Amino acid sequence: MTLIQKAGGTPLSTAFDGIGNSTSLRQKKVLILANDPLKIQQTLNLQSLHCIAAPPVMESLSMLEQQYLDCIVIDADTGFTVDAIAEAQEKVAPYTPPVVAYCPRNVEADDSERFAKLAKVSPVRLASLPENLLDETIRLLGIDESHLTAEQRDLIGEARRVDSVLVGKRVLVVDDDVAGLFTLSSVLHHQHMEVVQTENGRYALEKLATGLTVHCILMDVMMPEMDGLETTKRIRQMPGLAEVPIVAFTGKALAGDRERCLAAGASEYVTKPVDLDQLLSIIRVHVSASEDGHSAKNPVLS
Repeated sequence: MTLIQKAGGTPLSTAFDGIGNSTSLRQKKVLILANDPLKIQQTLNLQSLHCIAAPPVMESLSMLEQQYLDCIVIDADTGFTVDAIAEAQEKVAPYTPPVVAYCPRNVEADDSERFAKLAKVSPVRLASLPENLLDETIRLLGIDESHLTAEQRDLIGEARRVDSVLVGKRVLVVDDDVAGLFTLSSVLHHQHMEVVQTENGRYALEKLATGLTVHCILMDVMMPEMDGLETTKRIRQMPGLAEVPIVAFTGKALAGDRERCLAAGASEYVTKPVDLDQLLSIIRVHVSASEDGHSAKNPVLS
């Protein structure tokens, strides 16, 4: 069976075939595209998975037309990831199998923006660590976690560890960079935070003027129409928002930027590319301080 409709088939029957394959009790087929697939295979070592290793070349995607695949795992370090996902989506639209991109390194801004667009077509997940790779794969494939080994369950537990301080908190992200929004939102969602996105300062003020309650604001400094400094100053003048934590960040750090951001009313200032672990620590410190009823200017991070 292929995901491409053959002569004599109908789109409806093809769709039902795909649904039947994805939900049936069988080994799930995972195509691994990597220069060295062994580590990925070892991470995904499950009886319920049948891993097919292939070299990271476009010809490998011909497998999509030859057999049903439940998932594709691509090692981003091959430099092949984004193009491969786009090609896979084009080959088998609209029934593209979910894709997990294994990215041990930080994703470049251009790639992150393309990932965000691809994720709107079909499920695309980023995994930076082996435990994230395993977690995302079993989630996408609906694998019963009782089939995992004790070691794998420990890995999953590590991947799903969240900060109780951040769970359920609403964060407003103000950034005109699609790539930045995608990356930040993915990290914040993992912490079970509610993310509200706006593309510029004016939209942020409009949302807050509706009475939207937020526990933290992440503010890009360099934005068109109304920059982050002006937006921050106006937020501080709005009822009930004088003490909400605002973390300012910029990709073009200049001397005195930190001082200007703090003077405008920001609680903290970081530079791009943002260290995500550091950012979560900053958010945690300020949200905790806000809940305790006091400000946490310039926290010392562990």
